[in-house]
Amino acid sequence: MHIRRKLVATGVAAALSTLSGAAIATNGMNLEGYGPIATAMGGASMAYDNGVSAVMNNPATLSMMPEGSRLDLAVGFLGPDVEANMNMGTSEYKWPSGGDSYYMPAAGWITNNGQFSYGVGMFAQGGMGTEFGNGGPGATFASFGNINPQMPMGFTGGGTLSADVSTQISRLEERSELGVARLIAPFSTRINDRLTVGGSIDWVRANLDIKMVMPGSSFANLMRSGRVSGSMTTMFGEMFGPNPGQMSDLYAAYLDFSDNSDYDGEAVGSGFGGKLGLTYQVSPDLTIGATYHTKTALSDLEGSATMQMAVEMVQDPAGNSGTDMLIPLSGNISVVDFEWPSCLAVGVAYQANDRLFLAADIKRVNWSEVMENFTVRFDSDNSASNQQFGLNNLSMTVSMPQNWDDQMVYRVGGAYQIEDDLVVRAGYNYASNPIPNGTLNYLFPAVVERHYTVGFGYDVTDVDQINFAFSHAPEVTFTGTGTDNNGLKVSHSQSNWSLMYSRMF
Repeated sequence: MHIRRKLVATGVAAALSTLSGAAIATNGMNLEGYGPIATAMGGASMAYDNGVSAVMNNPATLSMMPEGSRLDLAVGFLGPDVEANMNMGTSEYKWPSGGDSYYMPAAGWITNNGQFSYGVGMFAQGGMGTEFGNGGPGATFASFGNINPQMPMGFTGGGTLSADVSTQISRLEERSELGVARLIAPFSTRINDRLTVGGSIDWVRANLDIKMVMPGSSFANLMRSGRVSGSMTTMFGEMFGPNPGQMSDLYAAYLDFSDNSDYDGEAVGSGFGGKLGLTYQVSPDLTIGATYHTKTALSDLEGSATMQMAVEMVQDPAGNSGTDMLIPLSGNISVVDFEWPSCLAVGVAYQANDRLFLAADIKRVNWSEVMENFTVRFDSDNSASNQQFGLNNLSMTVSMPQNWDDQMVYRVGGAYQIEDDLVVRAGYNYASNPIPNGTLNYLFPAVVERHYTVGFGYDVTDVDQINFAFSHAPEVTFTGTGTDNNGLKVSHSQSNWSLMYSRMF
């Protein structure tokens, strides 16, 4: 059987859900590939029929599939291995992430009547995530004031953090879980024997969990640079001072919006995006393809949240002694202006002979247009604990710089027809790390760059097929160079697989 027809016969509909289950994507926050066929070939997918996964890759390739319908059911597994470490004083601290195995189901259906192709697909776009549990990096930084001195907020005081509050901070849990999924309605048509065009309308849903300890020094740096604003900030400023009952230092701020679901997040938003694509058959053996994915238009991600502020309260009239305590606050969180970036990709597919098929893509992901800052707004409610401190019905907006670079992704792969019912695949994927060392964050460690991929497709019957892909990203380590992360090292490797069953009818 001609290899191109063989690839057509093994469609894909479901691919991975990174952060909906706290998993970690691997081309920045995108996956290295969508669908086992493309993933096994390094993610290359622009110019050949790779099944229903085209709704995530290039929707124009749907018109290259055989006439008829296809139902695809898939499961994916992601196995990240993430660790943060740092030398503080004479000791080295290591914090391994406990999130190391995640399973993701997906499905899709496409029909092709010879002129038009259409259907529906449900895919995970990507995301990021870690599970550091109690005593993660931020909690350690904040609780060891003698190793990582706190920067007083410009007022008198700034004493040593008490053992009791230090212990409480050290027990705070830290984690992140970002997931972005798409429900996609694609449409494709064959213009002539050489040209196909296609597009899709995507309903996009994003969810996010965060448990983050920010040391007082980091919070102070944000305030001094004008990145913390709102009525709560003003109130905190009025509460700082040398008099009894006022605050003389801020040791840490703890933000917590996180639910208990493995498939959803506390802060949720939704909106729309879209794709356009084309393919052109230059010769019987050579096809080129291109696609453009728009930037999304999402609502702010919103949910319930709590905040704790570790502070020193002035006790005597001279302002020489104080009591350390945690101020608990409850309210709502909004992740402001969160979007997924646009991207542009081009690729080629070449039928070298009856058995060997080759493909290659280049893609540019415009992270800089959406990842300049990570901005959250906390709105306190009217609970009794908030009223006790006069911090009810106030808001605080914190904008943390990210400054991600645009990312170039290079994908190459091949497929070899061993027998009429068996094809094997292999590929390579390289994506430049978009995260600057100055803003490297242990909660968002999307830094792996290289993937080696293999897989196969097998015809169980004339209408039943399975496809499998495995990818491995070798460990990379990046070191922070910014004011708040200088010396912090984040290491990340990952092994993933996906399995798909396809039924033709």
